[in-house]
Amino acid sequence: MYHDIRDLHETIYPRRYELRSFIRKAEFHRQLDILVRDYEIISPYQIREEHFLLDRTCAVLTFDDGLKDHFSVFLELKKRGITGCFFVPTLPITEGRMIKTHKIQFILASVDEHVIVNEILCQFDQTKRDAIWSLYSATKWKDNWWSKEMVFCTNFMRMHNENFDSDSFVDVLFSKFVKDDETAICKDLYLSEQQMDHMASAGAIFGGHGNSSENLLLCHDVREEIRESAQFISEYSNDFIFSYPNGGFNEAIKKELLRHDCKMAFTVEQKTLTHIDDSDPLEMPRYDGAQKLKTQ
Repeated sequence: MYHDIRDLHETIYPRRYELRSFIRKAEFHRQLDILVRDYEIISPYQIREEHFLLDRTCAVLTFDDGLKDHFSVFLELKKRGITGCFFVPTLPITEGRMIKTHKIQFILASVDEHVIVNEILCQFDQTKRDAIWSLYSATKWKDNWWSKEMVFCTNFMRMHNENFDSDSFVDVLFSKFVKDDETAICKDLYLSEQQMDHMASAGAIFGGHGNSSENLLLCHDVREEIRESAQFISEYSNDFIFSYPNGGFNEAIKKELLRHDCKMAFTVEQKTLTHIDDSDPLEMPRYDGAQKLKTQ
């Protein structure tokens, strides 16, 4: 699993690109060298083919968020004769709207996180602030490297919706602290429809990543989120495969994916498959390549 693959001189927001799940182009190319050396790179459609047995060591390369970076990634993969799957959210491509997770990242890249903590806590009475801090400053990730303030800001802006319009709040902070407007950042951050057309015509594999790329466990209308995603991806692929935004899913969400004949869906569970027949095609695990495959 990969996300942003970009050099720092290509952005005016270098602090965002210091996140550990993002890497530079040269590091990505070194990782590709290792992957090609140690694995047979296959497409997601090949995972469940009968002839891929235990005597073969295979890997699937996936790229989330529909990023502009992935156009050059596709060209590099094509040059090497290997394949990857690109999971694309709908709204950034069709309407030029940033996904919420990215807005939060750009806010935190533009101002010290302590400032954002104060902006958040000021929304609540003094008596509630300790409870809010305690609730959202805890992380579920064992190898977390973020400060508690970064964890708090991200969790709160992603998850808090009790008598609170978190989307509007994020928009206010984005307008207040980020240098460029949303439209300008979208043009620099996401694939264009023309780039997707080119990639599809050249054999790229596309999958869905939601409509707004919101965690489906927190989504107000899961059916619409998945329907829009399936419809969008149908323009670029005959089969519907999916990547859960922020890893969120449950049985009801899986059932909704099946209504759209989803062939496979990828999680963020880190596990190696050894017995394909025992695996759920809607719960495919993935390792974070940028964090787990360091070459230096």
